Amino acid sequence: MQALMKGMIINMSILRSKIEETIQIIDNNTDLFYQNKIDEGYKHLDNTLIKISDTIEEVIKYQSQCGKDIQGESIVGILTEAMKALENKDALLLADILQYELKEVLEEVKSELL
Repeated sequence: MQALMKGMIINMSILRSKIEETIQIIDNNTDLFYQNKIDEGYKHLDNTLIKISDTIEEVIKYQSQCGKDIQGESIVGILTEAMKALENKDALLLADILQYELKEVLEEVKSELL
């Protein structure tokens, strides 16, 4: 039982770190869009989306381990909006979605891990 609890604490710590890294990458990428460095922002977007995907995958794993609902439906809705903005080549809307919606949900998930 102690080993299981220790494993969950480590996983929580790792997940918290991944969320913090993802938030920083979102900040960096959205700053490029807000500074009207659109081409550079799109160059970094692949790495940002990969990091977001990896982090969300870890959140889902944690959720299934603990039986907690950690904003799963909210994240899917936000990512759907982000994909529509990306399809429409609306960099500012995409930046707003990442910065003000996805980042907020990630912050909430991180706070639930404390």
